[in-house]
Amino acid sequence: MSNQGFKLSESFYRDLFNRLHVEREQANKSMSNFIFRPRLKAAYPTETVPSQEHLTQLIETAFWTSLQREEGRSLSFSVGYGEQHSSDDYTFSLQDTLDYNLKNLTKLAPAIGRPKTSVMVAPDSTRKLKMWGVGQNILSPFTIKVLDPGQLIVHFASSNVAVISGSEAVLIRDRLLFRSESIWSAFKPEDVDGYSMWDDQRVEVVINIMRAMRRLGHGGTLVIVPDACEWDTAVDKPLVYASSGRHTPAQNALSFLNELKNQSGTDSYMWWNELEGIAKSIAQFTAIDGAVILAPDLNVLALGVFFAGKVEDFEHINILSVDPLDHSESNAYITLKDFKGARHQSAARFVACQKRAVAIVVSQDGNVTAFVWEKTEQFPEGCLVVYRRLELTLF
Repeated sequence: MSNQGFKLSESFYRDLFNRLHVEREQANKSMSNFIFRPRLKAAYPTETVPSQEHLTQLIETAFWTSLQREEGRSLSFSVGYGEQHSSDDYTFSLQDTLDYNLKNLTKLAPAIGRPKTSVMVAPDSTRKLKMWGVGQNILSPFTIKVLDPGQLIVHFASSNVAVISGSEAVLIRDRLLFRSESIWSAFKPEDVDGYSMWDDQRVEVVINIMRAMRRLGHGGTLVIVPDACEWDTAVDKPLVYASSGRHTPAQNALSFLNELKNQSGTDSYMWWNELEGIAKSIAQFTAIDGAVILAPDLNVLALGVFFAGKVEDFEHINILSVDPLDHSESNAYITLKDFKGARHQSAARFVACQKRAVAIVVSQDGNVTAFVWEKTEQFPEGCLVVYRRLELTLF
């Protein structure tokens, strides 16, 4: 297939190449206290970043593959760049490597069914890119993640670095995951200092719920309400699908996962299997019209909830819209009427009423948006902050 319709500029690849090395250096600094495999001279050596030539080939082949369909289904997959380690657990290594091209990648891509797994690619002795198997992303700090046809995310270590969508390619401004910890504020205990979202398995569950909601394709709203939040005062009555007790599968599974993690030699893959199962079951609840209300312990409190209040009642609310992409309108103040969808308007109204709650909206087109009440420099008393396109920074 000709790729004349998809040619990103050399300046983009140059900027991306330089940015990847910046990310590599930052990752090495932040992880300098960890113990790495003896074979590595650094956490992420220079060779973990592809050359500009290989970077171009990796992205353009993944882009064209994302537009293909296998047995009528679109492809969702990741490509990892890293040398072969056949001795690693949960790695399927090919006896004979395959050329990294459109035909071969289209055939192998359906084998990728998990967010943490990639088609593994590395240069051979002649510097030609070869697919050598399927493995966990831990083998490859550099990955290209295909979210949707024609939409790719370039990732290194713990950061999404750039997004390619159609003929547009844009670097992501900064590490939104680090700077938007307020999205997870509903999980932070009020009387506990030193809370870390990185150690909180519930954060991973919610991110997996977002992924599962995107895959369902119907859109939905998930609201996390802190303990003692009187959320039911801001919703329409009656609550048709209110829980009669406690929906405990997620809590029980998290307790089980904590036990597994504390056992020496426990398999991390088993941990991910359990997380994905929890996420899918909660995401499925969003198929009902209305929001799913979730407690901090992941207890499902109600389904199909609609929020009260008219748009006109919230015209005085200051709203800061935050976009992760590197362009001139990344941050802008907007009004409630600027939201076209009923889900987004409803979620914004709810968080404006219940300022300790966090609302996450997944659109039918796959965009993920979070609504959080925060204090800002311009509005020290607080304003509604809308984090857009989280699928580009959290997935």
